[in-house]
Amino acid sequence: MAQGLRETSSDGAAISASAIQQLRTGVKSNPKLQTIKALADFFGVPAGYFFDDEVAERTRAEIRVIAAMRDQGVRRVALRANGLSTSSLNRVCPVNG
Repeated sequence: MAQGLRETSSDGAAISASAIQQLRTGVKSNPKLQTIKALADFFGVPAGYFFDDEVAERTRAEIRVIAAMRDQGVRRVALRANGLSTSSLNRVCPVNG
């Protein structure tokens, strides 16, 4: 993962495998902004995903819509979802659906 972070980071952030392990296990709980940005780039999410519940909910809803687009039966509906509120996205693609 450390190699992937370096490759996808917009600023070439170098994060060691041990630093990633410390974050995963909670040994280190306050990453630098550069680390947050590198993780966001790697996972393809906005940096706010990691600390802003509203951003995280919106991102998860958008991911569900994208996953639903793989199904031809819902593709047209999903394409119309652009611009919908998070609550509307959750109705189109429910969390447990």
